[in-house]
Amino acid sequence: YYISFRRSTNVSAYFDLGQDRLRPIDYSALSGNVEWHSHSEGVSVYSAPKPYLAMSGGYNQGTVVNYSPPANEGPAPVNMVSPSMNLELKPATGLDLQTSYVYTHFTQPDSGEDIYENHELISRWNYQLTKAASFNLIGQYISTLPHEEATDLTNSKTLFADALFTYMPHPGTALYVGYIGNFANIDRSLCTREENDTCSPAD
Repeated sequence: YYISFRRSTNVSAYFDLGQDRLRPIDYSALSGNVEWHSHSEGVSVYSAPKPYLAMSGGYNQGTVVNYSPPANEGPAPVNMVSPSMNLELKPATGLDLQTSYVYTHFTQPDSGEDIYENHELISRWNYQLTKAASFNLIGQYISTLPHEEATDLTNSKTLFADALFTYMPHPGTALYVGYIGNFANIDRSLCTREENDTCSPAD
């Protein structure tokens, strides 16, 4: 459902139904074929009251399938909630700044205990120097915070920093010069040590 208002403002709502069929060949912990039903519903709002300002946000929830179950267990339905927001600014000619944040939280349907949560923050800055030349900066932070007893996901935090210069004098010809930097919380000194002080290949 979609409702449009003045000043480039609109509100939308949705409802979604799904079904997943999983087999022992997909997950060895399953003794036979299983079918899980899922549903989700949500609302979103978008508004651009000024040429230099646009805002949006949303909220969705429902029951989905956890495809990352604990070891020796098969996937099962979990509850999910996910709010999000986005802000776009154009403070000067040729300059476009966008920042978005998405939070997703999964819990057990019966007890409400945490399974895991995701945080995703993305910022994109674009500067159109001329009609043919532009410069882009993208920063992205993603973290996964699991409840170890409820999922096989590991605690992870990653940061991406990308820069790109584009020169496109006409369609069919383009020059790209960029830099990509990825950082993650991976520290080899945190491994389980054998007696000879080497990392255990089993852990």
